[in-house]
Amino acid sequence: MRRYKFLVVGTQLVGSAVLYQLSKRTDMILGIDQGFPPHDLGSSHSDSKIFREAIGEGHFFSPFAIRSREILRKLELGTGRSLLVRVGGIIIARPVKSELHGNSDFLGETVQAADKYQVAHNIYNAKEAAKLFPQFNFFWR
Repeated sequence: MRRYKFLVVGTQLVGSAVLYQLSKRTDMILGIDQGFPPHDLGSSHSDSKIFREAIGEGHFFSPFAIRSREILRKLELGTGRSLLVRVGGIIIARPVKSELHGNSDFLGETVQAADKYQVAHNIYNAKEAAKLFPQFNFFWR
């Protein structure tokens, strides 16, 4: 009977990251999941996901995201496979504080995180954004 030092339940985004880090320290780990990976049973499984480094849910999450990007780049080098394609993103919010993702100032927190951790970003008013992104209707102009 095999014995394990660590058991990780769930091998989605966080569980896989934990297993990866533990695998560098010991081979006495086991990850279990409801499906056989890869599967489409979790929120982190599909062809595309957003990867933010300036985290509006709390700027204190940003260092984890930045480190995760570094780990993904190392995995890419080691496997010769592309895992992350940087394409940019846009956060659209009213110019007043509004609750998103459990934060009363999601946009402000995102900007604070971007400034603190040197994440490239631009801030546009509604008129500028409408000119740059005509596919969106900035109805509060």
